[in-house]
Parts: sequence; C-alpha cells; structure tokens
Amino acid sequence: MYKDFYNLSLAPFADRGEIQHCWNGGHYRIILDKLKNDLVEKNGVFVLTGENGVGKTTLVDRLFETIDREVVAGYICLKKQEQIWFYDQILFGFGLDLEVAAKTHFYIHITGFLRECHSKGKNVLLVVDDADLLTQGLLNDLRQILNIEQDGKPLIKILLVGNAAIWALLDSEQNLAFRKKLVASFALPPLSLDETKEYIEACLENSGAGEKIFNENAYELIAKYSGGIIAVIDRLSETSLIFGCNKGQKLIGKDIVSKAGLLLKLPCIIDEKDIKERDVEKKTFAAEKSRKTDAPIVYSQSSKNWKKRDRQRILMLKSLFIICISVAFYLFLGFWQAYSQNNHEDIQVKRMKEETLEYLKNAGKR
Repeated sequence: MYKDFYNLSLAPFADRGEIQHCWNGGHYRIILDKLKNDLVEKNGVFVLTGENGVGKTTLVDRLFETIDREVVAGYICLKKQEQIWFYDQILFGFGLDLEVAAKTHFYIHITGFLRECHSKGKNVLLVVDDADLLTQGLLNDLRQILNIEQDGKPLIKILLVGNAAIWALLDSEQNLAFRKKLVASFALPPLSLDETKEYIEACLENSGAGEKIFNENAYELIAKYSGGIIAVIDRLSETSLIFGCNKGQKLIGKDIVSKAGLLLKLPCIIDEKDIKERDVEKKTFAAEKSRKTDAPIVYSQSSKNWKKRDRQRILMLKSLFIICISVAFYLFLGFWQAYSQNNHEDIQVKRMKEETLEYLKNAGKR
C-alpha cells in the first residue's frame, strides 16, 4: 500500500533480492576492493568478521558478482555440524552433484576437482558462511583441504565469514598450523550516520523514489536505533514507511521513526546532547506552564528522588509497627506472668488452709 503512496516501484527494504546490491559505499567498498585484490594475488585463508545483520553475506554476494571469471567460487552456509553433511555441501557448492558416505570418498572427489580446475588455469574459492559455528573437527577438514597443493601452492582459497567468536577457535594452540595459512582478515563495522543515510537513499532511489522521503532528523534517529546494523535499518525504515503512509505524511520525520522504533521494541542509543536537549525542553515547558497560571516557577523533584523518599517513609512505618508490636507483646507477657504468680499463690494458701483444717480435725478425734 505504501508503494503507491510514495510512488515506489519496489518495496525498498523488503524486496532484497532485487535491490540488495544497490549500495556500495563506505567500508563496504574498501573491504570489497581489498578482498578482491587479495584473492587474486594471495593463497590461503581469509577471514571476514562482523556483527550479525551488519551485511557480511550481502558483501559476499557482491563479491561473487564482481569476482574474476577465472575464479571458481563455491558457497556453504554452516547450518549443521555433521561431517558427512559438511562434505556434501562443499561439493554441492561447487556444482558437483555427488554424495559421499565416508571421508575418503570426499577427498577423492575434491582432490580430482581441484586438480582439474588447476589444469584449466582457474583459481578455486570456498566461502564458509556462519563460520563461527565451526567445530574443531570441521576446521581440521578445511586444513586438510588446504594441504592439497601443486608446486608447493594450495589449490584452493578459503574465506571464513562469521562473527568475532570465530577467533576463539582459530587462536587456540592446536590450530597453529591453520593460522599459518591465514593471509588476511577483515572486520566489517556497522554503518556510520552518513553511511546509513547513503544506504537508505540508495535503496529508495533504486525503488523508483523521485522525491525525498526521510528528513535529516529521521536519518539520525534511524542510525541511533539501528546502531548501524543493516538488518535493523531495513526493518525500521520499512515500518516507518508503513506508519508514514497511514498518517498521510509524504516526508517522514523523527516522530514517525520514534513510533516505529517503539513498535519494534528497539533500544535507542541516546548521547549526552540528546539528554541535555530533553532537559531543556522539560524546563522550558515547566516555565511556560507556570507563567500561564501566574505562579512562581517551581521545578519538581525527579521521580527518582520521590521514589527514594517513599521507600524511606515505608521503612519508617514498618519500624514503628514492629516497635509497637514488640511493646504490646512485652506488656502482655508481664501481665500474664503477674497473673500466673498471683493465681499460684492463692492456690497455695487455699491448700495450706485445707491441710490445717484436716490436721485439727484429726487431732480432735484423738
């Protein structure tokens, strides 16, 4: 519905299959260019890390689109940690419709494939996505694949893609031999404010937008809500377009983005400048309200101080209650002891009288 309202031919943040490669700026362009050059000039292992949703897989897709034709690239997303499944996925990633039942069968097939590519003058690249889920056993398998060489050079290059947790495995002592084959590593950072703006504008432009849809305040708040994570930028921008359409606003501002962020339950990163501006707005509002009522300007205590005072009052009341109960208990206990003692004395006197009368009675009979 919002596509017609904003005159868009595509949903800019939903139809990712058609527009996901519309932006290639900032750190993405730098890392992509460096990665392409290193893959041509160097042999061994490459590592690309970044937070979840920052756009690592999108960068890999763009790498596959722009990579040299002399490179045979295979892709595997690590969804399981089973060894046979891992072998099948590697072969399938290279377009080999083969299934293996044992490790030896896999190495026969992959060795033959790599030597065939080398004879044709082609380089081979294997990309392992979600590589932070690799087990020690699977990493050993990758190391053995790297050991397939020709004239002292590996016949395959491996790009490990995942979050920074992958280094916990790579840095262990037992993987020293694997680390020696590491030639380059890249860390993909979240988008900055300027990059966030460029990314959103590129997506809108590639979706047919002819006019400005988000204002500067909206871009700033989207950057703060998302933390520069592309997956969150997409969700927040898409929701903001829906809200803007429902409100009939052609230009989306900070108010629409704020409502979208609350709906998505996104934590907003607020800096000191925002806090100071918010405090100034509160004081200005209090002053204007006081002037309207011709009353002196009085700034109320913060809710935190009020809560502290309430807790102190409650604690005081509890203490008084305990003291009253204690005093009442001790008074009752003293009264009861006095009553019991008097009652005990009365019983003893009565008993002595009865014993005296009984003695006198017996003496008279004698």
